[in-house]
Amino acid sequence: MLQLTPSDQLTQNELDAAKLVVMDDFNPQMQPRFSWPASFAVSRAYIDQLTRDKGLAADRLADVTRVLNEAERARPAVRRAALTKLVDALEYDAALAENGPKVQALAGVGAEAGRTALAARRPAARQGASRPPVSRVVASTL
Repeated sequence: MLQLTPSDQLTQNELDAAKLVVMDDFNPQMQPRFSWPASFAVSRAYIDQLTRDKGLAADRLADVTRVLNEAERARPAVRRAALTKLVDALEYDAALAENGPKVQALAGVGAEAGRTALAARRPAARQGASRPPVSRVVASTL
């Protein structure tokens, strides 16, 4: 089987994120829309893309990477809190970033991952509960 290898134009994180897409059947005439599940692999792929096109300052990307690494190792409740804070900061950053839409997409993955982390530990009856409001976090507080 042929597989792509990482290069300066395609990182291992992007390849890992691409492997998350599962299709039972593929017919190009149907023009399927691809969607990726919220995951740390997808978040890292967005970070790699932002790094490559200088869409967000390098020091901010380093902070985001650090927070993601810590959140991935954390318990679900701690993970959700860290990701919620990160999402708020990224939404703020998106307005100022060179590539705001990509930063916003990264924030969206983080928000979904935070909800998933919480849902994983909730009893089934509460999974549909709405997310509590979160105050805005200034980017420098990460």
